[in-house]
Amino acid sequence: MEGTIYYWLMWAGWITATFLLKKNKQRTFISLFILLNIIVSPHFVKIHSFYVNSSYFLFFFISLIILSAGKYSRTFRNLLLGTGLSFGYAGILLFELYDPVWFFIESKWLLSFLIGGFCIYFMESFFARVSLFYLSICQGEFLFYLVISKFQGRLEVGAFPFLDLAAVGSLFLFAWTMYETIAIMFDQQIQKTTKEKQG
Repeated sequence: MEGTIYYWLMWAGWITATFLLKKNKQRTFISLFILLNIIVSPHFVKIHSFYVNSSYFLFFFISLIILSAGKYSRTFRNLLLGTGLSFGYAGILLFELYDPVWFFIESKWLLSFLIGGFCIYFMESFFARVSLFYLSICQGEFLFYLVISKFQGRLEVGAFPFLDLAAVGSLFLFAWTMYETIAIMFDQQIQKTTKEKQG
């Protein structure tokens, strides 16, 4: 059922952020963002011929805010990366629509890992990675529906298949960032033990 993955992962993320993360402003921000995202997810806003999910707006605007602020302020580079990845996102969806036989796995899994992989390559921190991911899929989602709007009537931008993809991509980026952190800790511990033995 569409949306099930989104709700499961978002609630799991909220519980993790609220009860397991260290108490700081980042934890509060993450918890509020996830909770607000869940609350508004059933609601759509009509814009011209498009019905846009409210969570879509949250993903889009929060990505813009983070990527244009502080140490992530290489705005032009980030927007250029996001635009390039969004074309890839829309292109894959259009190709799947035209010839679905080529896709042996669901597009949400393919796009989550493919675009997530590029975000890992280009960005260093979790917040920068997930923001670039959100920006890319939001722009790509709108571009895809803009293209097919000539052939279909009611179009729901950012519906539950999109939210599933966003949640899966977030989990992938979080898991990879945790893997990197643990790997660095192990490496530092090994180097420390080696130096103690040599000394």
